[in-house]
Parts: sequence; structure tokens; C-alpha cells
Amino acid sequence: MAGMGFQDKDQSLNRWTMKTLFMPIAALTFLTLCGAFSTASAQINGDRDFRPAVQAIGARTRTEITRVSDRGANVGRALRLQAEGDQALRRGELVLAAEDYGRAREAVSVLDSERSLAVEERSRASLDFERAQRAGDDIAWAAVKLSDGNRAFASGNYVTADIDYAEARADLIGD
Repeated sequence: MAGMGFQDKDQSLNRWTMKTLFMPIAALTFLTLCGAFSTASAQINGDRDFRPAVQAIGARTRTEITRVSDRGANVGRALRLQAEGDQALRRGELVLAAEDYGRAREAVSVLDSERSLAVEERSRASLDFERAQRAGDDIAWAAVKLSDGNRAFASGNYVTADIDYAEARADLIGD
């Protein structure tokens, strides 16, 4: 009989525990599910908010590529990266699209800096060429290198142009 009383106490303790804990557990489960759905909703809304930003980055990238291309730069790599960004955007891969647009803009930035360096080197080479010409120095080889540099510059190969101008200067200064 003593064992029976212990079982009754154990069962009543289990009933009390279940009644007491049922509401907090149910509430916690409900709140967890609500939180999960609100997070999913926020993610969807975040994607909707993020898409116009990525599209704006793509538009700015196309504008920069056009600007640099109009000056004769070789923008093939930037165009490929921009096209990859457009494809990723169509697939809904917004982060990948933004990364590709960023890489395209970096390629354009590099072209801008290469162009600036080539312009500076061309002006130095022209000054040295004029000085050597006035001094009556032999300028034939330097004239060929300047011409090569000008052709490379016109085709958007700024690094090659910079090298040609530097070689012309080296020949002119060495005289």
C-alpha cells in the first residue's frame, strides 16, 4: 500500500508539472514559430529592398564603362564582368551581381589610372623629344617609340603606351 501512495504522488506531480509547464512551452513554441516567419518575411522584404540598390550599381557601372570606352579604352574585361553581373541579377543572385558589378567598376578604375599614367608619360616624352630635336640629337628611334606609344594609346592599351613612351624618353635622355 505504501508503494501505491508513492505512485499517486508521482502521478499528481506529473499532472501538476504538465499543467504548469504546458502554457509556457506552448507560448514559447508559438513565439518561436512567429519569429521564424517574421525573419523569413524580413528576408524576403530585404531582398526586395536590396534589388533596386543592386540595379542602381549596375546602371552606374554601365555608365562608367561607357564613359571610359568613349575615350578609346579597351573595356572588354569590364564588359564581361558587367554582363556576368546582369546574368546573376536575372537569376536573383543579388550578392553575386553586386560583386560582379564591383569588379567591373574596379576594372574601369584601373583603366582610368593606367590612362592617367600614360598621359603623363606621353607629355614627358613629348617634351624630351622636342628638347632633343632642338638640340639636334638623333631622334629616329625615339620617334618610332613615340609613334608606337600613340598607336597603343589610341587603341586603349595604356600600359603598352606607357612603356613605349618610357623607352622613347630613355633613348632621348641617354643621348
